[in-house]
Amino acid sequence: FILPPLASDGLGYNIYLSNDSIGRQKTINDIRRIRIYKIPYEELVHRSSLPAGKAGLIVHGKTASPSGQFEVSHPNPSYYKVLLRTTNNEPSTLILSQSYDPGWIAVTPTSSFPFFKSAGKHVLVNNWENGWVLPKEVINNPPSHEATDGRSTQISNKEISNGDTTIILFFWPQLLEWIGFLLLPIPFLLAWRMRR
Repeated sequence: FILPPLASDGLGYNIYLSNDSIGRQKTINDIRRIRIYKIPYEELVHRSSLPAGKAGLIVHGKTASPSGQFEVSHPNPSYYKVLLRTTNNEPSTLILSQSYDPGWIAVTPTSSFPFFKSAGKHVLVNNWENGWVLPKEVINNPPSHEATDGRSTQISNKEISNGDTTIILFFWPQLLEWIGFLLLPIPFLLAWRMRR
């Protein structure tokens, strides 16, 4: 079992073995060995492997980007709004540290209909995470945006230049649940009308 750190001020873990007996039933624990290994959990969680020359913007849900290079607003589990203070001319990879699902989409707002365009190709990163390869056009031609507050994370490798880009990550199957909630009263209204 891998037990992640629970609290920043915690001193560690205790091992407590318990036998629960019902009635007069005898219970026995046969334990041959208990071993505890300390592993560099935080370093392993934040490690990523990207092709050479690619920057990685990693969206985890922490509180602040250490260098203020991007901000992430995460008001609900199916929505992230990333305000990226754009990188240099090389393409970057935006990484969402959640299990890969093709339902996740990344779009950038535009001023013309349909008011959104794809931010980049959705790819599998580190064999489990969602990733989007952000082309130069997305990074170098940012649309207008509004500042975001909320959860931010970390950025790797590339330097930041002028201009900001807003990227919206959305789990589109969530729309089906919301539509279902909107349609939920209809059967009750029909039943009430038929009863009258």
